[in-house]
Amino acid sequence: MMNKKFQWLIIVFTAVVSSVLTYYITSQRSTAKSSSAIETPVPTSNEPYCGFRIFRQDGYKFIQPVQFIQQECESPGYANLKSLIQRSIDTFYRAGIASNISYYFREFDHGAWTSVNPEMEYHPGSMMKLPILITYLKQSESAPDVLDRMVLNNVPVNQVPPQNVQSKQIELGKSYSIRELLRYMISYSDNLATMLLLKNVDQELYKDMYKELHMEVPDLMDFNFTLSTIEYSYFLSAVFNGSYFNEENSEYAMELLSTSDFKNGMVAGLPPGMPIVHKFGEWSDGKSASQFHEAGVIYFGDKAYMIIIMTDGDDNRKLPPVIADLTRKTVKYIQENGLSKHKMNISSDLKASL
Repeated sequence: MMNKKFQWLIIVFTAVVSSVLTYYITSQRSTAKSSSAIETPVPTSNEPYCGFRIFRQDGYKFIQPVQFIQQECESPGYANLKSLIQRSIDTFYRAGIASNISYYFREFDHGAWTSVNPEMEYHPGSMMKLPILITYLKQSESAPDVLDRMVLNNVPVNQVPPQNVQSKQIELGKSYSIRELLRYMISYSDNLATMLLLKNVDQELYKDMYKELHMEVPDLMDFNFTLSTIEYSYFLSAVFNGSYFNEENSEYAMELLSTSDFKNGMVAGLPPGMPIVHKFGEWSDGKSASQFHEAGVIYFGDKAYMIIIMTDGDDNRKLPPVIADLTRKTVKYIQENGLSKHKMNISSDLKASL
């Protein structure tokens, strides 16, 4: 009898100890998980699934290199930023400063993004100078001497689309290298240099670029071509990721974009010295419709964020301050929400290297 009772006590004691140990181990594992740097939690059954669209490069027999990966849905983590930008946009609407504004934001570490009015399409204007730059740099990989090729400027000024924002322009009757023309096109947004580059561009390569980036191929001379903020992000993503051409050309393209001398849009909304690569664009029907846009990548130390803002109104002079304001609010949001873990690195002057 005593033996049976003793055996029963051992069983009960063992069960209690096992329960205590199980609880302790489980709680320790739970604590370890909560304190570790898990950046992408497993979604619960109540959270919608968000997949990824993988952009791959065609033209190979056995491989399909990844160009970039696009998260298909907006990140709920940026809901507050989206709400902040939407309220600002509504303020500009009520003031009659703009009739349409679209905004796109993405951080490159995880691909999370948010947008406002992403379905709207705009005339990109000078923003289309970026795909021209991409085409020439792509061509230079198979024809290394293309950037040093000299071209005579024989384009009359009256054949060039008018522009309000311009600082320098190439001279009629003078010869320039393709590299010099690219600098005039990007740094100074010179339409004359752009027209000369378009006349000499490899048109098939230009069209192939759109196909490889999974975009509609436009007519080179169609100045009514439209696209959205998300579509334009493909160009910047391809360059930033170094996925469309080699790393040397990708770095060169970003350095060239960093020398843009337009300061009244995104740059006006940044803290002094914050590094940015950017390209603006303006468009007008010559009457009452005006559009102004800007796309850029801003840097907080080793963290990078893409911002694209497109605007539509009746006065181009009123639209750059809209871009500056939305950029300023975005940067403040990044700073206040701990998205920038590192202090800013003040970039050196990159112009000397071009």
